Amino acid sequence: MGIARANHLLKNLNFIFFVLTLSVAPIVLGAVPTKVSTKLQLTNPKPWLGGAKTLSGYKKHFFELYKAHGDKKYYLCKKNKKFPSGAPERLRVWWSYLQLQCAFKSDFGKKNSRALRATLNNHRIDLTSYAGQSDQLNKSLVKILVQLSGEKYYTLSSSEISFLNQHQGELQGKERAKYYNFLALKHIEKKEWSPAAEMYFQALQISGEPIYATRLKTLVNNKEQLKPQFSEFIQSININMGKKVSFAKFYKYFRRKQYVTAFKLAVEGLNADESIDRKVLSKMFKVLYKKNDGLPLDSRIEKQALSCHSVCLLELGKKYFSKHKYSESRAFAVKSLELNSAPKAMMLAGFSSLQLGDYKSAIQFYKNSMKSAKEKSTEYFESVFRLGLIYYRTKKYKQVVQLFSNLKKYKSINDFHLMSHYWYWRALQSLKSSKANKVRDLLIQQYPLTYYGLKANQEKNKGQLKLPQSLSPIEVDPSWTKQQQVSWLNYKELLSLMMTDLAQKELRVLFDLSHDGQTALYSYFSSLGSHHFSAIRAMNMIWDKDPQTYFSGLTVKLTLPTEFEILINDYAQKNKVEPALIQSLIKQESSFRLRAVSSSNAMGLMQLIPMTAKDSARYLKLSSRNLRSRVFQPELNIRLGTSYYARLQRAFLGNVPFALAAYNAGIGNIRRWMKPRKKELGPLPELSSSLPENEIWIDELPWAETNFYVKAILRNLILYRFYYRQQQVIPEPSWHYKVGQISLQK
Repeated sequence: MGIARANHLLKNLNFIFFVLTLSVAPIVLGAVPTKVSTKLQLTNPKPWLGGAKTLSGYKKHFFELYKAHGDKKYYLCKKNKKFPSGAPERLRVWWSYLQLQCAFKSDFGKKNSRALRATLNNHRIDLTSYAGQSDQLNKSLVKILVQLSGEKYYTLSSSEISFLNQHQGELQGKERAKYYNFLALKHIEKKEWSPAAEMYFQALQISGEPIYATRLKTLVNNKEQLKPQFSEFIQSININMGKKVSFAKFYKYFRRKQYVTAFKLAVEGLNADESIDRKVLSKMFKVLYKKNDGLPLDSRIEKQALSCHSVCLLELGKKYFSKHKYSESRAFAVKSLELNSAPKAMMLAGFSSLQLGDYKSAIQFYKNSMKSAKEKSTEYFESVFRLGLIYYRTKKYKQVVQLFSNLKKYKSINDFHLMSHYWYWRALQSLKSSKANKVRDLLIQQYPLTYYGLKANQEKNKGQLKLPQSLSPIEVDPSWTKQQQVSWLNYKELLSLMMTDLAQKELRVLFDLSHDGQTALYSYFSSLGSHHFSAIRAMNMIWDKDPQTYFSGLTVKLTLPTEFEILINDYAQKNKVEPALIQSLIKQESSFRLRAVSSSNAMGLMQLIPMTAKDSARYLKLSSRNLRSRVFQPELNIRLGTSYYARLQRAFLGNVPFALAAYNAGIGNIRRWMKPRKKELGPLPELSSSLPENEIWIDELPWAETNFYVKAILRNLILYRFYYRQQQVIPEPSWHYKVGQISLQK
């Protein structure tokens, strides 16, 4: 260790002693409350509004480094290497954390491993001397070390390996598999073959990545003593090798467009062990979809495909279903049933029949799937729900009541309980049963903040919503350790520096999320730091256990952010849509996370995929240059997203639920889904009604995500109106909005 670093470490050790000494003194600890309350007012940072320009001194230097890292301009980090004078010593660990993140993620780190090692060692020294709670920092460092363990340009030192081993419990999934791979290599260096093979096997089990299978196979084949231990693995590899030969020939004939031969080879490979190869199935379906001219499925390639095993047929049926080819998806499901009467195949046949409007067949398929599914299984509950929904649509209310009357005892394990409960209540209403009010009240009690619960609430109270409005503070004694007290001081400091992500890392170590009161406080302080995703998730953790716990106006408003209100009001009014609706949509899409990116590459506040962003920019006659990076800017994202949504709403004649479904699933998908039942679904957009019989289509949607999404945004809209506009009546339809109504008011 150099003299400078030794002096720095000594200084930090003196600082730890200083903090521990002062922690006992009551005068200093006035800054660290024994009880924490929502009455506590802290800085509410909004750097995107230009607040960062007011920073000066060490705060400015800190924020510049933080921004360079956030903007991925890692070369700028080198300009700010020296810890700024005037900054509290307890922040030094966060300075070296940002420096390490920049060095690790930049090309410079790969080219100069010595500089990367020096930066990493500096951070480890700062971490060792840090007086605060270091769990989150340890987790970040161990993730970097496990990444570096697999890089050729970097060799972990003995102290780094020791740190990695000490904190490997923080690793999950693929990162844990990389750790096992690292251990395997270490065992191989020591010629410990059996432990090395076991580590490769563990990595394969966790990640499923072929590279670990290849490494394990090579090791076992080279070491005879390992073959008895991994005989099953070798057998499965040999089967896979046989399949690979078949599939290699399949791809060869596929490229030549000799599809009959290609399909024959593919089916032989798939039937060898009745497995699924999704790449091969996708190639097969691509040809089937192009060649298909409707039923019957009697072409040569279709006959080859139909000779596949039952699960393979089911998967092909699902692919037809995803393309709205419901007749074909049903045909493949029925063929699958001939080989194996599995509930999933019956459900696919039933769902396909439902989308075709063939309710008689759908009822029969769902009855059969109920009988064959294990009781209390997901397949059983979904079959019951789908069957009940068809009965409701066909006005067979007695059958609905008979199906749903016993489901209340399965609430904790039934994912369809809320929807089943709602339609059970509506069926009782239609029968004018005396039980209807009791079932409605239970719906309100168990699901108070759902779309269905809110509609029941209003009907119970003769048109007036009744929700808690109390803003009474929450106060809890978290019994913080001295380390947590330092982290609390850092949390407040980082908030004042507008470094919200780092502040959130400190916040995570301050509250025990198994304790409802502390979870509510965690939600409150997350909201203060504009970390609304964490705030919403924390309150939902409480309400999932008991929806009446910490159920107040204060806590509900924690889940209803009002960020970017000026921008939302401006662009919503320009596009003649309700500002509260856009706010409700943003809450559901991104929870107000500026840099949110989904698995489908949807970006920013309103989750615009690149094609949609480009189309919207073209429509507004805006430049598309560097749009992928600029789309994260709040103003541009809201402008593009609001314009796109408004076009969808106009396309569906002002019907908000259909426009929302199209925003989530795509307008083409919604139109293709509606086509087979044009008589039933076609008039609904123009009808603009939120009566139960006109909203049942939402629960019939073939996408579970879109089903939840539409109702969640309608729920958000009602709550935003209630808490920020004092609108206590749900209009008919529930999304009705008169252009020019007042904007959201806090």
